Amino acid sequence: MYVIKGRVIDGNGGAPIEKGAVVVEGDRILEVCEEKALQVPPDAQILEVADGTVMPGLIDLHTHIGGVGKLFTMSPHEATARALPKLKEILYSGFTTIRECGGIGVHIRSCQEEGVFESPRINSAGMGVFQTGGHGDALNGMIMPTGIPKNLLTTWGLCADGEAEVRQQCRYTLSQGADFIKIATSSGVNSRCKTVNKVEFSDSEVKAAVEEAEHFGTYVSSHAVSNGGIKLAARNGVRTIEHATFLDEEAVELIEKAGAYIIPTFALAKVQYDMRDRLDPLVGKKIAVAYEAHCRTFELAFKANLKIGVGTDFFPGPDNALEMEFLAGLGMDPMAVIQAATKTGAEVLMRNDIGTLDKGKLADIILVSGNPLKNMGLLRRTENVKVVMQGGKIVKQL
Repeated sequence: MYVIKGRVIDGNGGAPIEKGAVVVEGDRILEVCEEKALQVPPDAQILEVADGTVMPGLIDLHTHIGGVGKLFTMSPHEATARALPKLKEILYSGFTTIRECGGIGVHIRSCQEEGVFESPRINSAGMGVFQTGGHGDALNGMIMPTGIPKNLLTTWGLCADGEAEVRQQCRYTLSQGADFIKIATSSGVNSRCKTVNKVEFSDSEVKAAVEEAEHFGTYVSSHAVSNGGIKLAARNGVRTIEHATFLDEEAVELIEKAGAYIIPTFALAKVQYDMRDRLDPLVGKKIAVAYEAHCRTFELAFKANLKIGVGTDFFPGPDNALEMEFLAGLGMDPMAVIQAATKTGAEVLMRNDIGTLDKGKLADIILVSGNPLKNMGLLRRTENVKVVMQGGKIVKQL
């Protein structure tokens, strides 16, 4: 049995318990209470740090496993080998679960579940489904390094044109074990086209993807940067809208009506914006336009109380909490940011056993030094993450 003491932020959005405790027995949370109300069993192991905060394990809702270092140029075997140490890094930084919006995670997920390697829990879309020449079509639609063997690009996504092909490819990727479907309803900054305002797929194609996902008991996630792409996704039943860059009031209303979630992914956008002068000139030009617009329009999202999740669009690594710091810096309430990275993340994953510190849930818990409600940036420093517990097992303790 473990008793984790400190300032308890349970992920439900309420005020923290300033002097609280979380009791863990086996892989489950047994009790969450004020420390003074707890009678500590003599065999319990106490975990606490000075000015410590106890929180649910964090959830990154938009990652890509296996793209470390040489995106698109590696075989899946090399990609896996390079990904494993990075997955350990992100786990040790406090992220006990990640969702992968396209990549190799679907193939290594069972090994993580068996404890073959240290990693966050993996929820994966496998191969995305994209229109020919669109965002995600690595052969024809993306700005890629020259000289890449084409056979190495075929693992990134599946192309589909027309309702029948969309259905076929969705059925294929779901049959391969994907947890959800990833599509793109717009171009992106790394797309080959000259604009970030392009709309991709038709209403009937998006509806087909949504129907096929629902037949498998799951949902569709869409890369949606352009305003038209956001609206196309929202009006046709897409459940999570990734990036949601060019928001306007009509788009917000459609998202709200659909009950959809947005995953802003400012982290990668900020990294690309800062290095825009060193990127391909077309990419640099587009990221400048997109990033500045996104920072302006995001206020519409949190003022409308849209359901917002935390996602970085990073390849797993140690700095995924950058997204949380950025959301807080844009004006989102710090407690709401933490809830976005915990409870909302679990909702997106359709899991009711993680995401909050509640009795009976899996003990995915982190203990950090300091108070993230006052300084969200402290979560970016892995040395501040003193304890990481995943399913009741301590995987990191400083």
